[in-house]
Amino acid sequence: AGEEGVEPEQDHLVELIRDALLHAFSKCDPLHLVLMRLVVVHSVRQDLVGQLFGWSQSKVSRAISSVMTTIKDETMEEIQRADPWLELEWEDFLSLCRSSTSFLVGAPKPAGT
Repeated sequence: AGEEGVEPEQDHLVELIRDALLHAFSKCDPLHLVLMRLVVVHSVRQDLVGQLFGWSQSKVSRAISSVMTTIKDETMEEIQRADPWLELEWEDFLSLCRSSTSFLVGAPKPAGT
């Protein structure tokens, strides 16, 4: 049974996406993940990140592009491997992630469960 208000199919999809993302992150260069997080999540300018590591802004940009491509490719390959019947495009995946944070992190479970 799924969480209250969440269909079992959605529970399966959430689990599939989480697993696929974890797989994708495990395939990424850890330093490139840190760079991406600094720039994309924390809005640190690429030139400042480059200064921290002695890299040019273009090298930082290439590293971020590379890790984003790896995340996309590995996520979609893992989803396809895990559920070949699921027809999910990258844009669909992004829309699901944008639509609700609780979609990926899960809604709080009622006390006592």
